[in-house]
Amino acid sequence: MRIVRIFGFFALLSLLSCDIFHKEPTPCPEVAGYYFTPLDATVSSRKVSSCCNDELLAFDPVSFKDYLLRLQYTVQYHAQAIPSSPSLFSSAYAFSCPENGQNGSRISLEELEIITLYDIDEQHKKGSPVNDLFDFEETGHRLPLSYYLSGNDRRIRNEMAILRLNQKPQLSDTCAFKISVILDNGKKFTSISTPVIFH
Repeated sequence: MRIVRIFGFFALLSLLSCDIFHKEPTPCPEVAGYYFTPLDATVSSRKVSSCCNDELLAFDPVSFKDYLLRLQYTVQYHAQAIPSSPSLFSSAYAFSCPENGQNGSRISLEELEIITLYDIDEQHKKGSPVNDLFDFEETGHRLPLSYYLSGNDRRIRNEMAILRLNQKPQLSDTCAFKISVILDNGKKFTSISTPVIFH
């Protein structure tokens, strides 16, 4: 009797497995596309928080260690073909539907220049380029901005990037920056951050 029960259990398991792996995959919800092209870029002053990096208003106070700039791309999504023939891959795809823009962009960052609008120190007065005072952070990786821009792989992988000032201003408690972005498709964007006051 025990052998019969064990046989019945494995027979049921076999049927369930067949149903799972041979069933037509559930279609994913309609998505706009898996790649994106940046259409615009804006920068905003942010305060580090446990959740969402709160946006700072003009002349809001913020501590130096909590300050960052968020570079945000406005994007257009592009579709990518999904395999149409039934397979284990297509079944797996149905269980984890892709998100818009998950494959990043095929466009690269050609140039990024940060100009300070207030005096920082004797070497970085108002109107001076200050790329050497910033770190670049995208998808969790942080490195000096100058190092990132000198690399061979500058493909934009995320709709947002973080710019972190690595030296506290010495000559002014107020700071704001003009960011100029040039992409390898020739598009250019300029944005000015909200001025903030370090306390």
